[in-house]
Amino acid sequence: MCKMIMINKDDKRFNENYPHIKWNDLRVVFADNGITIKNGVVENLLRFADKPQVNVMPMGNIIPFAGSDIYIVNVKDSDYGAVALLETEVFRKLADKLDSDLYILPSSVYEVLVVEANVDTDVQYLRDMVKDINNNGAVMKPEDILGYEVYRYWRELDTITIA
Repeated sequence: MCKMIMINKDDKRFNENYPHIKWNDLRVVFADNGITIKNGVVENLLRFADKPQVNVMPMGNIIPFAGSDIYIVNVKDSDYGAVALLETEVFRKLADKLDSDLYILPSSVYEVLVVEANVDTDVQYLRDMVKDINNNGAVMKPEDILGYEVYRYWRELDTITIA
């Protein structure tokens, strides 16, 4: 079985020769026992990839504007936990629990952060926050940056798009 790794589309460590699948503005690459798979057949890799065990951990209300709890979502026993973005079922369950759509912030290749999408949420503020953290070299190394977009889980459509 192979593992999936979610990366920034501009990550220079992985070029177009690596089999990958585009997901919104990101890419999913595949690895087997820590060795990245090159020049393979992408079509079957998703079917054979290990299904990740996703963790959802509440962090409390740590973002002042949100007025709601924030959740960390990652994958158990994985260095690249942001691949949890592919597990729509996890976001469906959290959205049902919160009775709300969700905003997903790509905090790093290791995890994503999730907050309720409510009418008071300023999406541009979320984007600016992600950009500021990613551009602060003291906080993020370039290879740890997942992306600059904010995503929305649409509960009624059961899908994730760029917000």
